[in-house]
Amino acid sequence: MEYIINLPDYWERIDFKNDKNFLPSIGSSWAFDDNYGYLFGGMDGNGKFNSFLYRYSFDENIFTLVGELDIEPRGGGKMFYHDNKLYIVGGFFHDHSNKTYKTFPEIIIFDLLTRKKEKIYIRQINKVVQSGICMDKENGYIYIYGGFNIAGSGKDSDMKNGFIKIDIENNNIEPIRPDSREMERRAMMACEVLPDGRVFIFSGFSQIKGKALCHNDYFIYDPVSNELQKHLCNEMVARTGSKIFINSKKSHIVFYGGTYNGMETSGSFFIYDIKNRKFNFTMIHPLPGEIVEPALFYSSKLKKVYIIGGGNPVSELDYKICDHIMILDLKKVKEKW
Repeated sequence: MEYIINLPDYWERIDFKNDKNFLPSIGSSWAFDDNYGYLFGGMDGNGKFNSFLYRYSFDENIFTLVGELDIEPRGGGKMFYHDNKLYIVGGFFHDHSNKTYKTFPEIIIFDLLTRKKEKIYIRQINKVVQSGICMDKENGYIYIYGGFNIAGSGKDSDMKNGFIKIDIENNNIEPIRPDSREMERRAMMACEVLPDGRVFIFSGFSQIKGKALCHNDYFIYDPVSNELQKHLCNEMVARTGSKIFINSKKSHIVFYGGTYNGMETSGSFFIYDIKNRKFNFTMIHPLPGEIVEPALFYSSKLKKVYIIGGGNPVSELDYKICDHIMILDLKKVKEKW
């Protein structure tokens, strides 16, 4: 169901209903720099996956089809932009007709200038989805934590607590083994690399006696000391599947959406103050309705947040695709961002 409501003037809607250069999807992988956002793959409203790569200009509000990449269609992965390259990590394909899944335990490195691609195989995430994934662009590392064994039988033990670091340049995969008492089986965490190189791993869920339980905590991993510290947070901010980005100028992590034990929080925003280790709710008017797996861009140059695609669930396998972008202009928000 799509809701119609008068939103404050810091929200702007741009429709792409008749745009032949853009196919909105659910569960696309997304990445951005100051000038452009990138979308790869995802699933349409009928459950069909694709391997299209799009580029979105923040200045012109225009999508351009970069091309259909010569890799298998997929959704649900992570993507990062660095130095004119895209790093597409993981993802899966779901054949709805016979209810089978295929996962992609790999990193695809796509050079935007030469259009060449490389592949790094990651045995540790074979048959695993919903891992927490982030990239240390300065040092060339990708971190992957936890996930869910999609080939399992639905047992609690199908949740994973593995933690690995991938050295991209040297094609080296190293298991991380901090204090094992803090390593918990969980999936759908929101992860980011902090400005000082530490890894921030937020919330997620575990399966306990067959039921999903959202965690009201977060971890900070220090790769120098190999310490993994656990911190509690208020249940009001705990959620799975949040979209996050770092506002480095303000030393904030910004969170959008997610769910808490099945309750949708898809339209709300809150922030984490990195320096003071404190969560704060924002007064930004949330987007109405339930939006499943949209993509998110952030332009630090324009101070705007872009919520793209996703879907409103009609039935278990049927979604009404959101064929528009919602743009949040942080310059118009009364709070200091």
